[in-house]
Amino acid sequence: TCVGRNGFSGCTSLTDVVWSSSLKYIDEDAFRKCASLTQAILPSSLISIGFYAFASCTALAQVYLPDSVTELGDEVFYYCSGLIDLRLPNGIETIPSDLLFGAGSVELNLIIPSSVTKIAEGAFRSAKLKSIYIPKSVKIIANSTSFSSTKNIFASVNSDAQIYCEASS
Repeated sequence: TCVGRNGFSGCTSLTDVVWSSSLKYIDEDAFRKCASLTQAILPSSLISIGFYAFASCTALAQVYLPDSVTELGDEVFYYCSGLIDLRLPNGIETIPSDLLFGAGSVELNLIIPSSVTKIAEGAFRSAKLKSIYIPKSVKIIANSTSFSSTKNIFASVNSDAQIYCEASS
């Protein structure tokens, strides 16, 4: 079962979704700009969430991603300004680009799952993070923009990660 591309995009009065226990894929832009959607407690059957799937869901406060999720598209929670609680799945290997760009009206405490080996470029750019735990499994942090515009962040890095930064000109 799949929620197709743009399936509910722009449904501003959508507040809650009852998820099918057979849901496997949420395609790109599926819930983009569903400004009244408050939570996404997704079923354990889910495998993949596409680009911008929940982008600009400004009331989205709580997101639970089950460990069955192995693929997250870029900018899934782009400008989810109401986000206060996010649980990342222990099935993903890469934190995608701009996952939380502009997300969070309050500071988030975030734990990167031990399955993650790479944090992509800009993953947490402009997100309001209070603290982040980076496990030993993380080997690559793409570049300095992964955490740009995060202020007063406490990072607990238990990793031998190589951080790739471009030289300034």
